[in-house]
Amino acid sequence: MEASRKDRLRLVFSSAWLAWMLVIATRQIIRFFPAPDAELNGDAYWTYLPNARLFLANPWSFLTTEPSSFYVAPLSYVWPALWGANPVLIQVANSGLYLLSVLLMWRLATRLGGLGAGMVATALLVRFPELTSYVPQVLTEPLYMFGLLLFLAGLVDYVLAGKRRFCWLALATTGLAVTLLARPVLQLFSVMALIGLLCLFMVRYASPNRLSGWERVVNRHTVIALTLALSLPLLTVAKNGLCFDYWGISTGAGSGLFYGVSPFKMGVEPVYGGFGYDAGITAREAAPATQGHPLHVQSDQIQSRAALSIVQSTRFKDNAVFFWFKLKAWMLYGPEDTVMRPRLRQFRLFEWLSIGGAAGCLACRRWRVTRTSGLKTRLPSPDYFTPWRLGLCAFILLLALGMAGQLLPVLYNIRYNIFLLDLLLMPLAGVGIAFMAKVLSANTPRSGWRNPLQFSGGTVLVVLLMALTGALSRSTARDVSWSMDPTRPGPTELVLGPDALGTPTLSNARLISPGAWELSAPATLSVPITLGKPLSFMDGIWRFKLAISARHPNRECMDVAVSLDHPSAETSWYVPRPIIRVNLDGKSHLYAIRGNGALRPSDSGRLNLVFQCPRGTVVQWHGAQLLRSSMPEAVRALVTKGEPINPYRVDDIQQIN
Repeated sequence: MEASRKDRLRLVFSSAWLAWMLVIATRQIIRFFPAPDAELNGDAYWTYLPNARLFLANPWSFLTTEPSSFYVAPLSYVWPALWGANPVLIQVANSGLYLLSVLLMWRLATRLGGLGAGMVATALLVRFPELTSYVPQVLTEPLYMFGLLLFLAGLVDYVLAGKRRFCWLALATTGLAVTLLARPVLQLFSVMALIGLLCLFMVRYASPNRLSGWERVVNRHTVIALTLALSLPLLTVAKNGLCFDYWGISTGAGSGLFYGVSPFKMGVEPVYGGFGYDAGITAREAAPATQGHPLHVQSDQIQSRAALSIVQSTRFKDNAVFFWFKLKAWMLYGPEDTVMRPRLRQFRLFEWLSIGGAAGCLACRRWRVTRTSGLKTRLPSPDYFTPWRLGLCAFILLLALGMAGQLLPVLYNIRYNIFLLDLLLMPLAGVGIAFMAKVLSANTPRSGWRNPLQFSGGTVLVVLLMALTGALSRSTARDVSWSMDPTRPGPTELVLGPDALGTPTLSNARLISPGAWELSAPATLSVPITLGKPLSFMDGIWRFKLAISARHPNRECMDVAVSLDHPSAETSWYVPRPIIRVNLDGKSHLYAIRGNGALRPSDSGRLNLVFQCPRGTVVQWHGAQLLRSSMPEAVRALVTKGEPINPYRVDDIQQIN
């Protein structure tokens, strides 16, 4: 009777919580649902919808004769085609997938960590910054999200359930197939999993006693299911290979790698650094037959080759620094993301701290059990956090870490980070909070108080962690800075050098030696620029050489604002801060910043650097130069002559006085 009452209360509470989460999710969808006259995103306008219309007009001809059928994954046009390539219907359908994903996240997290885990995970899903803004769009992310959560929920229930296991396995198979056909980022992991599973199955078949206890996972049903999940993607690869001589699900990896290892763009979305998208220009320069289409097969190969050449031509130390920057961006969100949307880093820190806290509690529990007898009854009950549940959590965590490793050389942006990593971390964060709450209430003398204490402890943990991570994120947003390596800007050519720059002057300062001043107050260094002709190129890079010594260093002095008397117009939706972060050690250093938009001169005038430094600061000016990126020409030389791409620029900067 008592158990039945608890089950009813659990059902009522679960239904009420899910209803609340679905209401919040619906309100989020309504908030971000595009207006009828809103512009479509570029991927939808140029790729997904045109492909869907061609597919509807003649499916077989499109799949076998039209190269654009493999420029993107199949479901990116098949799914829109199911809705008649009508943007509004697709947006509504994607919104429906999001609501279903909330239910799947609840199922996944509650099966792993109980009601508390489900509450935290679903709350993260419906309140996560920026996530819902991508849902009512003509994009593949909602479909990928639904497929991923269907796969994970089905897999977890298949391993843990006592009945209807084949139904859950079928759902997991379907979900994995959907992810591979919508956004094939799991293809490498899936193939590796199939190979590993086959090896384990053969070992178990040859010696059944060697893997005793693994029969729930290592069996012929899982082998068949994983093979079926890979069958449609493999058929797609075969179709592309036989019809177009391209043996892959889709192109696009080349441009992702090309942008992802770009030295001056630092591997992040080019607009964050104030730069342009040059993959198409580069492909057209190296191979005119591509017509500048970045998804063309030849373009894809050229971009991949260029990315590999950049990495190979970079010194090990510089590669380590570059990819460490990328790793931090993928794991904690990038610097510009932190400035624009501090809550992104707040939520990511919350996820990592929840997972780390639970891992620490588990390690402590194991240590105490091994060192002291009789403590098991006072620690989290193994009846719920069983080895299988912990093993499944470890699998999802390894998948997230593997995904981060796979993404290191790939273009970084917010959308990829949210959907490829946060969807894996959310259920783990829920489990982490639930586990820590269980630890806190483990020593409760009365069992009837245990559940209320767990709920209260979990609530307190969530509030404290969100407050802590919020403070950390806001602090980071105030201090964050990033820039390219000024000695490794990629292939460049000099546009404005010493001959175009005049003698500098510095306000609120006295000259103490040629090119050096002592500041009496915040000052502006002005350098005359003589422009012989209009500057017309895609990406420009300013390099400065300065030495600054401050008696009382502060953050304001480290941030030097750069401006021009006659700037060009900004054309991008986002304008990065025109600031360089300088060293105050009195030594000469090179610095680099974009030379586009407001930092590209449209006429002769002055280059201005503003120093917000205290009295007594010494500034020594060595010179500046404006470069243009010659990456397209370097890639052409790589393709036509086999010349490796040299990402370094070794010339010194000297001011002619």
